[in-house]
Amino acid sequence: MSEIKKQKTRDNSTNIQADSIAVNQTVNLTVGSVEDLSKELLSSVFGELPQPVKDKIAENQSSFLEALKDKLKSYMSDVEEVKSVINSPDFQFITKKAALAASRSDSVELHENLAILLGKRISNDKEDIKRIVFNESIETADKLTKDHLNILAMVFICLYALNSPVNTIADFDNFLETMVTPFLGTSLTNSQFQYLEYTRCASSSALSRNLIQIFQKNYTLPFMRGLEKDKIDQLKLSNEAKALITTNEDDYLVIKTQNQKVLEDYLDKNNFSEEDKKELKDIYGKMIPSTAQVEEDLKNKTKSGSKIFDSFSKTLMNKLQLSAVGIAIAATYFEKVTNQKLNIDIWIN
Repeated sequence: MSEIKKQKTRDNSTNIQADSIAVNQTVNLTVGSVEDLSKELLSSVFGELPQPVKDKIAENQSSFLEALKDKLKSYMSDVEEVKSVINSPDFQFITKKAALAASRSDSVELHENLAILLGKRISNDKEDIKRIVFNESIETADKLTKDHLNILAMVFICLYALNSPVNTIADFDNFLETMVTPFLGTSLTNSQFQYLEYTRCASSSALSRNLIQIFQKNYTLPFMRGLEKDKIDQLKLSNEAKALITTNEDDYLVIKTQNQKVLEDYLDKNNFSEEDKKELKDIYGKMIPSTAQVEEDLKNKTKSGSKIFDSFSKTLMNKLQLSAVGIAIAATYFEKVTNQKLNIDIWIN
């Protein structure tokens, strides 16, 4: 990503320039290194294959290198730092694995996924756990089909992530349409989940995770019915605390925070009195919708809620526990499909 720098001129005015030269040098350096490895693979690993097969391998490698050149711009700018990474034995080894996987497949999607993972591998070189996780993710990527990637992404965004702000049912519907629905239409047979366990991207838990309860906890406000005014009038709240209570579209009183955790953090950060904290938490607890209400609204007030609910409730998806590698691959694929940026530090640290 271009780093914007300020530059002083002779008359002390300021020019703004993008540090694109460093980016291009870094990208060219990395792609050149991978290209050298790809050529080495073509002559050594694939040397005995018929020429038409070798031509196809070269075509696959070219597609991978183009994807790499395009994707790396988002992850680097420091030429010297990247030099030290790509010259390390660990990176050379994992790059060979990525180039080998890309050579065997003509899937542009795989080439792009490998390119993104290599970029993340470079940018996380200094942190041992992330370096190891991205190495494993690169080695696993070519073993997964699009169905597997869709399953990982759906489980990740619904059960492991929290999107905000989501304050109304319209917001929640938009969240589902933009961040969950793109991964629907996937084969959800038992063998798909068993294979994900085999690849160590996930494991199957004996206990099911209830999608409705997770939505109830993380996205309380969109499903909140609210309280009647007379149930709050008798409470002794400060004016500051009362300002947090407002009416919804049905003229019931609600506290406009996405969930109880958000409310508690807000109260602690803004130094509310202990009395106000207790009363507001108590009121919010009474406003939390039942799971039946959440399920009803999910099915009746969103476009894809019923399909998403069935995907979890009628398959083994609600038993799936993602590993660190599964999370890294899911987050990477989610970013690629939705163009949303995630901070992987939240899950892998």
